[in-house]
Amino acid sequence: MFSATLRCIYLSLFMMLLSPAAFSAQLDCAENSFKLHYSFAEKSKALHKLAESGNDVGITQLENELFYLIDELNTQISHCPDNRLPKIFNEAVAFLFLTYKNDRLLSVYEKFIDEAALTTPQIINYSNNLYKMHWQARNLSKLSDIQARFPVSQNVIDSYPSDFSAEAGSDNLLLVAEYDNESNLRLNTASLDADTLQIVAVIDLKCGFSKSMLEEMQSNPQLFSPIEDIIFLFPQASVATPNDLANLSADIDGANFAFANNESAWPSKMYFHQFPRFYFIRNNQVVHEISGWPSAKQASILVDTYAKLKQRAD
Repeated sequence: MFSATLRCIYLSLFMMLLSPAAFSAQLDCAENSFKLHYSFAEKSKALHKLAESGNDVGITQLENELFYLIDELNTQISHCPDNRLPKIFNEAVAFLFLTYKNDRLLSVYEKFIDEAALTTPQIINYSNNLYKMHWQARNLSKLSDIQARFPVSQNVIDSYPSDFSAEAGSDNLLLVAEYDNESNLRLNTASLDADTLQIVAVIDLKCGFSKSMLEEMQSNPQLFSPIEDIIFLFPQASVATPNDLANLSADIDGANFAFANNESAWPSKMYFHQFPRFYFIRNNQVVHEISGWPSAKQASILVDTYAKLKQRAD
């Protein structure tokens, strides 16, 4: 351990003696990149709060500031051979993608892969991310071009099939993934019944509380049976794959799972980045919501609330 540290020190001193100007420039570009990243992190804290409040003017202003910082960060990284920087850029893009699944952001990410000083494993990893983000944004017509231009892994292509109809901007709210009778994965879009009171439970596999709820449902498939209409919804940028949803549908009898096909088409009060969150929806309007899964007792609260709201609506 000590000898490895000494080797790093000696290498750094050697670089400074060999080319002090180049070494100083590398330190400066890395420092500037980290400053941009810190600024991005500070500003991004307000993004989801503004999205929840519906402050469109504030959102537009903050969006322009964040995209400016992303562009600047990408420019810095393209000229800075510091192996820490691609990771922070990838994290920044991933965060912004939660809210902005558009060509502007994905084009910046493509430029990053093309121009940054990346290792071969990094190029493959970020190419896989790019393909997945285009799939999540429902840019299905662009996936073949991404495969041709970037080294996307075959397992990623297989995990996110493109042979279904769900283009970006579709009004269909749901993307359903299920296995047919021959165990083939099938993806289809669907919509909610606008006239029926439904519970939409926003969940994700990266959330421990969501996973606890799913485990409870597997051990007790009748947990939500008194609720006539409930769907378990994964966000567009979910860590879950279509096969994950198909497996859940096969494992938990009677439960309905889907991805949000187009988050912007859902009621503006819905927030897709906090889990689990239960929205009571009718006529595409949120009439009530309950957050969290502290224990299985939450199911009883949901059942009672659903019954009261349905009785009031009928």
